[in-house]
Amino acid sequence: MQFTDEWVAQRGFSWKAAYALVSACRLSYEPTAESRRVLGQVWRVQGRVFRAGSTEGLLAMGPRSAVIAFRGTQGLADWMSNLQIPPAHSAAFGAAVHSGFLAAYATVAHLVDRAVQEAGGRTLWFTGHSLGGAIAVIAAAHHRARHPAGVVTFGQPRMLSDGAAGFMTSAFGSSYVRVVNDDDVVARIPIIYRHSGRLLHFDFAGALESEGAGPDGRGVAAEVAAENDGPARVSPEEEAAIERTARAVDAAVPGGELEFDGLEGRVARGADVAIEGVIPGVPAHRIDAYVQLMRVRALATEAEDDTFDDGAGALLRPRDDDTEGGLESSFEMGFEADDAESGDAAPPPQTPRASPRSARQPVVIRLRSEAWVPPAGMPVSSRFGQFATGRASAADIDALRRDPMVGAIEVSREAGIEELDESVRFVGAADIHRPPIDERGDQAIVGLIDTGVDILHQAFRRPDGSTRLLALWDQRGSGGATPAAQDAAFTQDHGRLYLGAEIDALIAAHEAGRQEVPERLRDLAGHGTHVAGIAAGRAVGGMADGMAPEAAILCVVAAITQRPDEPPSVGYSMSHVDALAFLRRAAQGGTAVLAPPLPIAINVSLGMNAGAHDGSTTLEAAFDAITGGGRDPDCVIVKSAGNERGHAGHAKVSVADGLLADLSWTSSSRFREADYFEAWIDGMDDVAFRLIAPSGEASVFTSFDAPETEVTLGGNLCRLHLKELHPDNGAHRLVISILAQPEAIQSGAWRLEMHGRRMVSAAREVHIWVERTQERPIRFDTQDPEMTLSVPGTARTVIAVGACNSEVPSRLNDSSSWGLTRDGRRKPELCAPGFQIRSAQAGGSDLQAVVAKSGTSMAAPHVTGAIALVMSRRRKLGLAPLNAVQFQTALIRTVRGSPLHHHVGAGYGVLDARALFEDLTT
Repeated sequence: MQFTDEWVAQRGFSWKAAYALVSACRLSYEPTAESRRVLGQVWRVQGRVFRAGSTEGLLAMGPRSAVIAFRGTQGLADWMSNLQIPPAHSAAFGAAVHSGFLAAYATVAHLVDRAVQEAGGRTLWFTGHSLGGAIAVIAAAHHRARHPAGVVTFGQPRMLSDGAAGFMTSAFGSSYVRVVNDDDVVARIPIIYRHSGRLLHFDFAGALESEGAGPDGRGVAAEVAAENDGPARVSPEEEAAIERTARAVDAAVPGGELEFDGLEGRVARGADVAIEGVIPGVPAHRIDAYVQLMRVRALATEAEDDTFDDGAGALLRPRDDDTEGGLESSFEMGFEADDAESGDAAPPPQTPRASPRSARQPVVIRLRSEAWVPPAGMPVSSRFGQFATGRASAADIDALRRDPMVGAIEVSREAGIEELDESVRFVGAADIHRPPIDERGDQAIVGLIDTGVDILHQAFRRPDGSTRLLALWDQRGSGGATPAAQDAAFTQDHGRLYLGAEIDALIAAHEAGRQEVPERLRDLAGHGTHVAGIAAGRAVGGMADGMAPEAAILCVVAAITQRPDEPPSVGYSMSHVDALAFLRRAAQGGTAVLAPPLPIAINVSLGMNAGAHDGSTTLEAAFDAITGGGRDPDCVIVKSAGNERGHAGHAKVSVADGLLADLSWTSSSRFREADYFEAWIDGMDDVAFRLIAPSGEASVFTSFDAPETEVTLGGNLCRLHLKELHPDNGAHRLVISILAQPEAIQSGAWRLEMHGRRMVSAAREVHIWVERTQERPIRFDTQDPEMTLSVPGTARTVIAVGACNSEVPSRLNDSSSWGLTRDGRRKPELCAPGFQIRSAQAGGSDLQAVVAKSGTSMAAPHVTGAIALVMSRRRKLGLAPLNAVQFQTALIRTVRGSPLHHHVGAGYGVLDARALFEDLTT
């Protein structure tokens, strides 16, 4: 949060003004003592909190500006349970408005009058979030004679009659601005009312969907005269379902129960906590989501004239000075190159670092415009919406940094380790397989991104011996047709694509003794085969049916590591984004892989530790984009939560203002090329860092004044890079790389010293993650088991799954990673069996072999298969296809038990596949 008098001292909307206003809204949710501290000590303005009844607000007053901000009520669930609140006439509007908001304003009207008087001749703004936005509109209407600079609301509900909407248009014109995040459900209800004002609607990836003339008045009149709803109002049926759900949740949760929320502020009723999981569009309503949207926009225009342009110019122009937050700062990893123009610290290298400027690195690119044209000669692999993947040279990176149509560049890197027949019966899937339901998933696809599938194992073959694999794309392979070579519908021009017919021919040749199947198609690692058996295996030998035993299978063998006998690593980010793009396109049909389209549930069991863990990075946004922000039908991504709890890979350090704090970790003697760490710090805080080796040698402090450090400590080359206000999320990021150059990485105690130069956030914390490897050579001495979900399970619309046993009551696996996300979202969504699961064993002579394995990798395919069963039955019934958000919500509301409370490890409860099936197919 940030508030500067200068930003709101001028009339007229700007992104900085919006950031200041949403910060005031966010502060209004804090306890009174914290609000007073921030107003006086951090923002250095006058101010106070006011409240009457359930209506609360805040006055922030600088030398030239005054902002009156209103918070949403604590009773969002109560309000949603009775949406048909009748209108009442308001003299201020000369027309009818929502009577509940009128009554709420009436309780604080005298306090608002006093605040307006205190503002004197200062530039005056009214603002509010959620239901507080509606009260801000009423307050502005009552004080129209004061000529406020504007009223800006965030996630405001519908509240106006036609006459009141006309009043707002004539009285305020484009100085009334409504900001709406994605599918925020509050902005879409109640349906008996309407909106007016200038709409700024952001999509799921944070891109501005509302384009054209800005809210400075140029070319706006025709638009504000229209209803301009933004995300469409819900249907009457949807609204009735929201009311029923909110009423049931509200009645089931004790009215006085309080817990940390982050949806409506730090304290909210338990019912408000519960509805975030069961009503789609509530997570997008969170105040912190609006703060991040405005912060990113404000930072992007910091070096410009940041008034809202009358075209796309102010939104698309890049920063020229990379050292002050341009595209260089958007790198998730540094580019490995000789020259000093490379930005962030390099990822752990698997080969010597020397590489020419012509060498190419895999990248994922976030675009600002779909009209983007890649640098000449740069190969592009996948492209969808505002994302692209490709291989870029250092010269290409330079060009991308200067390209105004490029928003962020993530240089792909290796991921960490793989995460690892009672369970099917335990979750109720066995009942679905048998009559009278008799659904086995034959009209759906299970997609897998993993180590592969053993094509000879009989669990993945039909009774006639033919394969159930539609195709297998080995991203590491060579010597055959790539996806692009097999079919022009695909753009990925690397690896080796085996179509179903070719797999059948290989099986037949093997059985006839004419040809051995390539080892790559036997999945010698075994992980993917085991996962595939759980999601879609057929009963053979000692193996029971998997979740969707007749589903078609599509597999991508992800190229995330580099070995001497392999092509250069594609890296986790590019490999997985390319894999998702391939799977999505293949499922849409009309290709050599598949003729008619089929719905697809995609299982991902490989992940990374390091990252922001807040859903904001380019990789996480790309995962969301594959499913259209969770709104495109018939495509859902499921991710294992990870097995990081207990491995001491995450630490949280409290840093006091003006003092030093330490974080230490133990380094083992196991040889590795590099250790890689990421630390994330609230954008309001200023922390300097110094690295101290076991030898006792120390680096200088890395700070905003000197953001890059490269030093040899005890024979290890150490790099620290501090990026101030990362454009993905407005937080600060520190990258630490410790390289085995010239000597092996020192064993013993390493220490990171942190100097809190200016700590003004409420949390005053530094979160740090170490990227894991198979050897796990690093353990933080003081570990934090929370926020250990592997990325990209932290993405907003990816369903994250923890692991438990198959008993009642269930016990969570000791290693199953815990949420929440760093931005406070409730993940994982649920848990499923992941303890000693018997499934297909790859690579052996026994083609019916089974093996028991444990981990969240075994839990996720239970959910993937359950989704495939629902998709298949709905297709047979001719029902409308569902999207990822709908499945996300349905999974939560059908868990075993009551989905009223979220647990950091178990989510909302244990998967109940039969309840999910019945909920969505009857």
